[in-house]
Amino acid sequence: MREDAMLTLSSEAFKRASDYVMGNARELERSLIMDRFVSPCDEDVLRALSKYQNKDGGFGNALEPDFRLPLSSPMSTSKAFEIIKAHDGPTMAQPMIISGIRYLENTYNDDRKGWYAVPKEVNDYPHASWWSYDEKTSMTVIDNSWGNPSADIIGVLYTYREHVNFLDINSLVSYAIDYLKKKESFSSQHETYCFINLQKSLPERLSKSLDGPLTRAVSEQVCYDVARWAGYEPRPLDFVNSPDARHYGIPNERIDENLDYLVRALECNDHISPHWDTSDYVGGLRVAINEWKGNLTLRALVALDSFSRIEK
Repeated sequence: MREDAMLTLSSEAFKRASDYVMGNARELERSLIMDRFVSPCDEDVLRALSKYQNKDGGFGNALEPDFRLPLSSPMSTSKAFEIIKAHDGPTMAQPMIISGIRYLENTYNDDRKGWYAVPKEVNDYPHASWWSYDEKTSMTVIDNSWGNPSADIIGVLYTYREHVNFLDINSLVSYAIDYLKKKESFSSQHETYCFINLQKSLPERLSKSLDGPLTRAVSEQVCYDVARWAGYEPRPLDFVNSPDARHYGIPNERIDENLDYLVRALECNDHISPHWDTSDYVGGLRVAINEWKGNLTLRALVALDSFSRIEK
């Protein structure tokens, strides 16, 4: 590891971290790290992801580690499509996409002009407290922020709009843009991530209208205090995942600090652990801790690779 302003992950540390993923992560993360760093293989990624897809077209089966619901949910389906969009070349992707879009259309809530994150059955399976379904409000606390996952899902529908049968995707895009423009404060970084995903799915004539509100959102939410990154704080790389991505006002030096932070973490340890409270992770949810370690380690390696911070 170079001891200068631009730290690079040593080849030895990279091997330790990638070996950790291959030896401890789920098949999905293992396929993703192989695809990224060994030999591109969209089919292997899709094959691993397909095991989380249900007959109704949606995704579940603990794809999102924090709730072990086997049934489909809009939240898990939106997460699945993040992966599908990056690996949708093979023919085998088409039935996954078509059935996934069908599920999203069928679970759309017209009164909400969007989707609720999870069905009430989430309570019947191990889950973190923030995923608990409240019978009084008929939703989870996650649903207090409309855009998570609705904005993300609208981006999915726009991307694969040729498969959308009855939802008015242009109207939904307009609703999402107006919603964000009218927000006066931004309390949920996860909602912001969903709008960033939506923006990436839109053509420039539409996406540029989100620049202003997203820049305001990021400026309210991003944490630049390195000492606080050990806790649950949104870091620069949570908003900017590649050099050519929109920066939303985040200075390059702050992104570099975040990259250095990841390098130091992986030079000291072979994996990244959850940086949030895991006291809920007991009993049937305990398995989620190791699943997150594999997922977060993969994410860190992908981020470092995207910014050319891994020793070649």
